[in-house]
Amino acid sequence: MKFLKLISILILFATGIKEAEAQLPNRSCLTCSPPNNNSNQFRLGTVSFTDASGNPIDLNNCPDWNNVYITVLYSASTGQGRTGVFIVSTLEITTNTGNNSGSTRSANFDFSLGDLPLTNGQFRPVTVKVDLPLDFDCQNETARLTNIRAHWSNSGNNARCGGANYPPGQCVNLGTDTRVITVDGFFYSYSSLQNCFEEDNRSLITYFLTNVAGGNGDFRITWNIRRNGVLQPPVEGGLFVSVVANPNDNIEVSVNVRDSNGLTMNPQPAPIIRSIQQPFSATVTASPDIGQVQPSPNGSIRITNLDPSKSFSFQWFDELGNVINPGDPTNLTGLSEGTYSLVMTDLETGVVRCFSRTVNFNFLPVVYEDLSLDFDGSLRAVNFSWSTAKEWETSHFEVERALRIAHFEKIGEVMAAGWSDSKKTYIFRDSLLPLVGGNLFYRLKQINLNGEYEYSKVLSVRIPGMESSNTVWRVFPNPTNGDKFNLELVDSRQYSGEEVQVVLISPSSKPVILSGKDISSLSSQIHSIISNAPKGVYLIQVGWGNRSEQIRVLKN
Repeated sequence: MKFLKLISILILFATGIKEAEAQLPNRSCLTCSPPNNNSNQFRLGTVSFTDASGNPIDLNNCPDWNNVYITVLYSASTGQGRTGVFIVSTLEITTNTGNNSGSTRSANFDFSLGDLPLTNGQFRPVTVKVDLPLDFDCQNETARLTNIRAHWSNSGNNARCGGANYPPGQCVNLGTDTRVITVDGFFYSYSSLQNCFEEDNRSLITYFLTNVAGGNGDFRITWNIRRNGVLQPPVEGGLFVSVVANPNDNIEVSVNVRDSNGLTMNPQPAPIIRSIQQPFSATVTASPDIGQVQPSPNGSIRITNLDPSKSFSFQWFDELGNVINPGDPTNLTGLSEGTYSLVMTDLETGVVRCFSRTVNFNFLPVVYEDLSLDFDGSLRAVNFSWSTAKEWETSHFEVERALRIAHFEKIGEVMAAGWSDSKKTYIFRDSLLPLVGGNLFYRLKQINLNGEYEYSKVLSVRIPGMESSNTVWRVFPNPTNGDKFNLELVDSRQYSGEEVQVVLISPSSKPVILSGKDISSLSSQIHSIISNAPKGVYLIQVGWGNRSEQIRVLKN
């Protein structure tokens, strides 16, 4: 008998293949003490979809998921082996392609690894048959295990719930660690989108992966760019890359995706070649609101010098991103003060141009000089100073401040000279600054003796914050015009290096889901999206471990 038992152990080491036990314990009777127990006495390595012999499943030959095996690498370093090893986890399946790309569904996924011998610190495979609780398409989806716990008993016990057979201390809790259930081989495809020509006649082209499936879920991405036949430095990492193009440029972009084993798809997708067209001509002119006070503004914007032989579409937006539908899209009238954006498309060629124009009210006789903001760090105050070269029937100035440029509030008042043909200098000190810091916006509301008024230009100043200990993440600058954007970890004590998932939500498009452990890379990806998005209010949800925070961002 001892000889037969030894032979059985040797066969187990050689093949590592087991059938899942018919009777599985209920997870409700399993506890892990301490809750974050993560002993090196038992470790889990990679997890793969395989056949019954432990051979990897090929991406192009997905199995019948009603008869599926997984192979787990494990390490058991001390004691007398592990009896009745039981894995408690959550199976998450993420869609990589189509309209539902980025969506995730999940279910409890518990399975037995049976009795496992010692490995003396080495990783050994064990293959078991499992029942997947969810349908899975290995060519279009990624499967991973999260919230993983392993439980075991002592050798000789029957490994059932209750009593001392599953003692709370004989367990390992992987916490925020995840294990992608890998398949052999992978594929990917990519596409591109050209944004509108800006007023400097340059356009931004975004190249992006449309799907990535298979592999081990840990991909290295390299973008290769040729501009007019000249190879540019490669761009590493990121699911997309943006290229600034000039009229008549020839842009060729290819992408190479490798998994952590250095494997790549063969053959690789062909490069995308774009020949940049010459943008059409148009003149967009804004006129100020003269001689009228709200609520009867008469600002206007006109489009002229269009080619009469061409047909165009026009999309207008106000500074909050709201759509405007004028009767004549080439001649907007009755406009209030603010900035207006136009997206204009040549319906024959598909070429798109973008314009931005500001309507300013200027109907009172005040000439400003030397408007400036200065942050005094020693007093934690902002000094707002200005001068007037001329004043006529001026009553006073109201100082207004905004955390968001569209929501100004009065914070103080300064009396004016009334009548003056000489330079007058004023100063206002704002000492009641918000604790969170960031960009503050200031303007003057100059009020005449008859009640008429006008606004000065808007100035901004950045102040340091006095962060709350409850805040783990922040974005800055906020508001942003898209030129700069950063996601920053404020309290490193509350983040342990786990994967971060960022969901960018806007009122006009589908949520964008990003994930990774490289905060700088995530920040760059969000910046690329925000910089090309329309103006408006966005919600950024940051999740890590079992925690999440929400941050509102205004793009102006």
